[in-house]
Amino acid sequence: FQPRPEATSVSHEAIQRAYAVVRDDLWQRRISPAPSDKPAAMVKPVAAGEKVLVSEASEDLRRLRATYTDAYAVAMEEHGFGVAVRGHPRVCFAVVRSISDLIENKGHADRAGSHDVAARHAAAFAFEMLAGLVRARKQSQQGASPILD
Repeated sequence: FQPRPEATSVSHEAIQRAYAVVRDDLWQRRISPAPSDKPAAMVKPVAAGEKVLVSEASEDLRRLRATYTDAYAVAMEEHGFGVAVRGHPRVCFAVVRSISDLIENKGHADRAGSHDVAARHAAAFAFEMLAGLVRARKQSQQGASPILD
């Protein structure tokens, strides 16, 4: 038995769209300039909180790994957004993250330009998600069944 505390949930519509984008594997065509290696995407839980983790040996990271056993990454920025949007259940939302660095040696990754690359990849994935959501809503308004493809 592994504990998994209640977390801010992503809207069902958005999570299904994210799975469709991963499945279709076409989002990379939106990256400019085109990368030499094709990046991969996955839909995984991200732990979000109000503390920056800078060491693999930190007590906070140990506690996080023991409590949020399914977390694939750690982020800080979307915590406030998730809390704010929780009060608006009709809002379709998700957070698209691209891994730009690991917990340690962030400066080296920063100097290598990893943030710019990660931002381009996340933007491409997000725009592919948005395009699919717009298509689904148009189909729904025209009387067709809303397919999240």
